[in-house]
Amino acid sequence: MCLSIRDTDKGEITKTIAFIPIRGNSKSIPFKNIKEMNGKPLFYWSMKAAEDCPEIDKVYIGVDNFKVLSSVNQYQSQKAEPIQVAHMDDDCMQETPMLALAEKISFDRIVLMQATQPLTTPEDLTGGLKVHEDFDSVVSVCRQHRFIWETWGSINYSPTYDPIARPRRQNWDGLLIENGAFSITTKDALLKSKCRISGYIGLYEMHPDTYFDIDEPEDWGIMEMLLKRRGN
Repeated sequence: MCLSIRDTDKGEITKTIAFIPIRGNSKSIPFKNIKEMNGKPLFYWSMKAAEDCPEIDKVYIGVDNFKVLSSVNQYQSQKAEPIQVAHMDDDCMQETPMLALAEKISFDRIVLMQATQPLTTPEDLTGGLKVHEDFDSVVSVCRQHRFIWETWGSINYSPTYDPIARPRRQNWDGLLIENGAFSITTKDALLKSKCRISGYIGLYEMHPDTYFDIDEPEDWGIMEMLLKRRGN
């Protein structure tokens, strides 16, 4: 497949880019990344956060089919534009399109963002990039007060806390959980490790609401309500 996307690499080195891969095919919610949420396609909210982050120089929207490209073309700007990236099916890891992008584009560091996390703000991205100054890579997290059990085999379980001294919420810091909003690394580290995060990894903590993601149809209403509550 050949998409009508202009060549984006003119030989100039852009220091910091954001990359938002948008798959057209989604088993749970067909074309969910371009489905309207609060009047805009879902990907728009992540793209807008990246556009409004002054530390990000360029925003690339990875597309793999014409329907997605048509939607992205309605919102591309001086800072954001689509780029054709293959290998974005259900079985591929996020590193696959990242590495494909690295072969096309010159940059120093990359912010991988998920279109399914519309609660990400420009301030979150600025904060994450600030943390990255002291680390090799950064991953976004949120704090949750949930009690986790690990499985050992098919019938053995053990808690990650002491049931006899079960902490009360107000006396417990909770757990930090990856929320899938973004990760940050350098091009050199990405090419060397073939992983979105590597080396000395830092964390950027986001609002607890960002724990929610859009994987199933019932998640859509929850995320839409949270976005509306935030005032878009």
